[in-house]
Amino acid sequence: MKKTKYILSGHNSFYLRDGWLNKGYKLVENKDIIEANLFSKNNIDTVDTLGLGSMMVQSLKFWMVLLGVLKKESATRYKLSEIAEEIFKVDPYLQNRNTLWILHLNIFNLKDDKAILWDCIFEKDSNYNNFTREDLDSYVGTYLREKEVTASSKTIKDCLNTFIKMYSSKIDIPISPEENLFSPFSRLDYLSDNGEYYRFRNIDHNELSEYIAYLIFWRKLRKNYSSDQLSLSEGYKEVNGFIKMSFFDYEKLVSKLEVKNVIKIDRAAGLENIIFNSLVKNEVDIIKKILQDESR
Repeated sequence: MKKTKYILSGHNSFYLRDGWLNKGYKLVENKDIIEANLFSKNNIDTVDTLGLGSMMVQSLKFWMVLLGVLKKESATRYKLSEIAEEIFKVDPYLQNRNTLWILHLNIFNLKDDKAILWDCIFEKDSNYNNFTREDLDSYVGTYLREKEVTASSKTIKDCLNTFIKMYSSKIDIPISPEENLFSPFSRLDYLSDNGEYYRFRNIDHNELSEYIAYLIFWRKLRKNYSSDQLSLSEGYKEVNGFIKMSFFDYEKLVSKLEVKNVIKIDRAAGLENIIFNSLVKNEVDIIKKILQDESR
């Protein structure tokens, strides 16, 4: 069995900036195979084409892989993912929040690698929504040691700073033109900062497509071939492990899927199992359903 590779750094301290993914997509959209050296800091043609600094170009490749835009074919070769092709055909500038939720979920869906910082932070108990920077430093350091991942305190702090800027809705006064570019994920207003602590807010069911929940269910079942159903509570734990929301809002999403006859809830003997009327075989079909929903 292939050993899991834990990804911690590789972004060169640059969080994803608005417009980067679109630039990266246009660079590779007509290429069947993408060689890693296309994103080398020494590739002057790429630096000039993207209009980014050489270290930013390397960072862009990191984010394109982490967000499922590029799929690894080997250590040095990549392909554009089918998911990315659908996304940039419908929403090239990532204005739809559903698009951002798809990309967010892709971070947890890497084939052989794990983005350990995301796994660590979102693994926490769903009630643990408020935290200080010191809380994160301590918790992440302990988590990495448990996974036998070696990282200096400086690296941990740097990666946490990048993570926070990736999701934070707080806009600071820019200190340079470069710093005036914000992460597209800030549009989700998911991570707030009141000056004392950070908080992942609970997402309202009206803020995202119900097919986002279906995508989470589908991926869970694909990893567990021995079962074709989930209990309602198991489904909530799975969804809430990626997107924080109350059980009430989760039930609203499930109800919408029921109304569309995608699933039904077997409430016999109080089991409350989610029954899939026709579990789709192709993930891209679910992505298309999500992208069809009106921008939210």
